[in-house]
Amino acid sequence: MAQAAAARFVPSMVDPQLLDDNNTGQDSMHDKTLEQQLSAAHASMPDNFYHGGPPDPQPTWPMIDGTGVNMYHEHEGLEQALENNEAPKAGTYPRIAMNVPMVTEFSAEYGNGQTSQKNKVRGRFTPGRRKEVQEVRKMGACIRCKMLKKPCSGETPCSTCKSVESARLWKQPCIRKKLADELDMYSAGLHAVLAYHQVSAVKAQVLFRASPHQIEASQYPETTIYATFKALEGQQIPTEGAGNIDPGLSGDFSINTLRILDIDNDDLPLKLEAYMKRMMNVFFENEPSHFMHVTLNLGLQLSMQKQDALLTRVLELWSVVHILVDNELNWKMSERVNIDAEAGHGPIIEQNADDGNYGRLCLQLNAAAEKKAAQICKTVLSELERRLLQRTTATSFETFLVALIMLNCVEKSTWLFKSWEQESFSSRWPLDKQPVFYASQGEKITDMLQMLLRMRSVPPKTYTLPESGFLATDADPVAHDYFDKLQLRCKLHCPVSPPMILTIC
Repeated sequence: MAQAAAARFVPSMVDPQLLDDNNTGQDSMHDKTLEQQLSAAHASMPDNFYHGGPPDPQPTWPMIDGTGVNMYHEHEGLEQALENNEAPKAGTYPRIAMNVPMVTEFSAEYGNGQTSQKNKVRGRFTPGRRKEVQEVRKMGACIRCKMLKKPCSGETPCSTCKSVESARLWKQPCIRKKLADELDMYSAGLHAVLAYHQVSAVKAQVLFRASPHQIEASQYPETTIYATFKALEGQQIPTEGAGNIDPGLSGDFSINTLRILDIDNDDLPLKLEAYMKRMMNVFFENEPSHFMHVTLNLGLQLSMQKQDALLTRVLELWSVVHILVDNELNWKMSERVNIDAEAGHGPIIEQNADDGNYGRLCLQLNAAAEKKAAQICKTVLSELERRLLQRTTATSFETFLVALIMLNCVEKSTWLFKSWEQESFSSRWPLDKQPVFYASQGEKITDMLQMLLRMRSVPPKTYTLPESGFLATDADPVAHDYFDKLQLRCKLHCPVSPPMILTIC
């Protein structure tokens, strides 16, 4: 009987030679020990353990088609017998099926037992609808439909904008242009055209060649931060009646050396951008407006803490516009004769000299700043619009600061074009469109930004402190400190119209 019991515990796939009686040595000893252990185990078991039921049928394996013994029910019976401290019944041991096909269908379940629903697949457009969608994509959907995630029709105004009868926030008409396309103050090339006319006029009189000396320029020479540019020089030919051509015959005759920047062999916008980044902190500290002084310094601090690329880029835009627009910021230029000498210690290029070198060099630097401002402005407006169209990234305080700094750049540039409307400047206007065309873009872009910011609830909700009359907010600790440093009073009856940057507060 012990041998029969041992036979039940011997797997059928074990090599029979391992259990051969002819094996000697350690195998024989192992067999005797195993037989003794089985005999002892059999003695402790009841008599009806093996003979209490019908003989164990031949085990059947689950087939590929799903027939056969269900091993999961047998496994449950084994667990129940072990929990009741009973001897397991014959045939309750789980059988392991070989070559069971793998299940390749998966389903995700939530904690409540519900299965996830599959994403709905949009049906194919009809030929007419497909053509309509292609036409809308060519002209672009309006800003309102983009923000509200609604289909935009092909006409202007679209059907969605027509259906709005009394809008609370959306006061603008159906606009299909992007923010970057609505503002072309810098891409118009006002200073580039002025510089081109000046340089072309002097090139018609003087033959220029590469100068061995470079031009150094800085707005704050005490910082020892200079921008160095390659230059061209030429000797001015005296006109008839201006004096004796031979300088040896007259002691009061002198030949002027004219200088211009070598724009063909030097990247002026790139060098000006590098100079601007080094001077950014100096510009912020010397900003006379208290409002912008607090805003710029906080923006610089948050751009480094949050690693906000858009905030960093708009600060660079403000610095370039500051170089381009502010009349109080003057260039100090000198000629670098000795390459080993310190920057700014060469011959000074006088601002009031008769040769006109200073004015031409300033025009060329302004043209380079204008080109760089056009590049940065397009990037900032495109990213700002994308951030405002997305609900997840539009409500940050950094977005509010980006809008404020951007509007200050627009405000400065608007006053620049308004100054050209004076009669003394109108004769020198070089562009086809009048200054009022570009000046009006400031108000338009301000209204659009104000609308988008309020739609996304970006501006912090403010209230007036009763004891001081200052604006304050509890929306965010950073915003609270910002308004506390501003000390901005809200006046209901202002004698003049408020600046553009205050219209969104």
